[in-house]
Amino acid sequence: MRPIARHLVAVVAVVAALLALPGNVIRSDDSPQLGDLSFPTSGPPAAQPRFLLGVKLLHNFEYEEAQSVFRDCQRMAPGFVMAYWGEAMCFNHPLWGEQDLDAGRAVLRRLESAPTAPRDRREAGFLKAVRALFSEAPKAERNQRYLAAMKALAGEFPEDREVRCFYALALLGTCNGSREARTYMRAAGILEDLYLENRQHPGVLHYLIHCYDDPVHAPLGLRAARTYGSIANNSAHAKHMPAHIYLPLGMWDEMIAANVAAWEAGQQRLRRLDLAAGHHDLHALHALQWLQYGYLQTGDDAMALRQLRTMAEIHDHHPTAMTKWYFALMRADYVTNAVDWQAADMRIDMAGVELSAAASDQFAWGLAAIRSDKTGAERALQRIVELRTAAEINVKKPAHHHSSYFEGVYPTSIRIARILETQLEALIFLADGETRRAITRLEDAVSAEQRLAVGYGPPMPVKPSHELLGDVLLNLGRHEEAEQQFQASLRRTPRRIASLAGLAEAARRRNNDTILTDANQQIREVLGDNSPPRLWRDLPRGQAR
Repeated sequence: MRPIARHLVAVVAVVAALLALPGNVIRSDDSPQLGDLSFPTSGPPAAQPRFLLGVKLLHNFEYEEAQSVFRDCQRMAPGFVMAYWGEAMCFNHPLWGEQDLDAGRAVLRRLESAPTAPRDRREAGFLKAVRALFSEAPKAERNQRYLAAMKALAGEFPEDREVRCFYALALLGTCNGSREARTYMRAAGILEDLYLENRQHPGVLHYLIHCYDDPVHAPLGLRAARTYGSIANNSAHAKHMPAHIYLPLGMWDEMIAANVAAWEAGQQRLRRLDLAAGHHDLHALHALQWLQYGYLQTGDDAMALRQLRTMAEIHDHHPTAMTKWYFALMRADYVTNAVDWQAADMRIDMAGVELSAAASDQFAWGLAAIRSDKTGAERALQRIVELRTAAEINVKKPAHHHSSYFEGVYPTSIRIARILETQLEALIFLADGETRRAITRLEDAVSAEQRLAVGYGPPMPVKPSHELLGDVLLNLGRHEEAEQQFQASLRRTPRRIASLAGLAEAARRRNNDTILTDANQQIREVLGDNSPPRLWRDLPRGQAR
């Protein structure tokens, strides 16, 4: 066992022993490394270090472990009201647009029967806010009520860092899982001030990265990205989060390193909690998906395939809707982007997987089939239509917490499925020689994708529409138009290798030396010693016009 792993095991053993002895004080330096913060409460001194650990876990989105820690605090001191606040907050995931309403309300009911009440206005304000978050109203309205309560609390206690940090997070939560640049920048303004006061605060660094994780604002997040992973070594999510800045900047080596570290932290978590093989949490699987995408971008298909096989093994050990979802998206990415795409022909039961992953998987195989087996592409298209139609019937099905996401139905997933349908339909038109109809449908896909917010993470749809249209136009000899499409693709997905390769080839055919030189330089920086990129496998050529 590595020295670091031995130390982690020792830390957990010490904490467990201390908790078993009433009245023992847990020193702050016995806690896992998760950043630094101060959060004074009216709770007993013996429980305060444990409470601080719970808040750090909460800021790092390690919700399950945070919940357990806050419950420990309640067992140590049943009247510790802020421990109930912390546990309830574990059931609200503001940046993912999720909430386990029943679980949060159950915690607040236990709070009502706790033997003491909050001892100051600040604690009373926190409790008022969390009650608004789990009150009777539609979720969007509850988010606004919570924001109003946190804004009032921040106005009353303008020097309190935790109040201001949770106020900034409340702002982000009003976006309901989408991106609203104005709201994100308002939150960033609060967090940037907090950063100057505490440069190792896990919530401040974490939420700043989320504020900036798009191609336009990502340069502003580099400082937080380079700090966050180093101050929270025991959180897989914290180790992963710098990748939210590195990916939209096309910093693939850094993105890969961040997710390798996150995966290793996830492995340490399995050992620390003595979990069975395959029982990875969301954060580890998330890191594995991003890691595979990074390897695909640097041309290391062998390492990308290794991540996919690891995901398949995880599913074999612990088949869930979540492991299916990640496997489906990872396989779709591999089939769409790898040269040796046939190597991904490994099968698992895909029944019931969430629409965006299921449609992406079908699209990838349809895309692979189009050049030689139009009927295979048509079957894939029909399956996407069937999945999307069924989803539209159930679109109002609620998803209260993250585990339900992988089986839920979401309007954004339906829009993504429709784009994938349109792309595949266009390629079938192209195979039939109906070039005009194909181009029109691809232009429709481009327009629909532009109406989607630029999401963080590997592209959704799995094949960017600008890039696919560029591929088709290049095959048709329409080099200037192709060049424009690849440039548009790179604005949404900077330094994506397929778009760079397409841009370089379009510029070469146009004798556009300026663009060709720049594209080739970026390709060399991305690929290093790996093989030069191959333009995407031959598409149907249609008829040039």
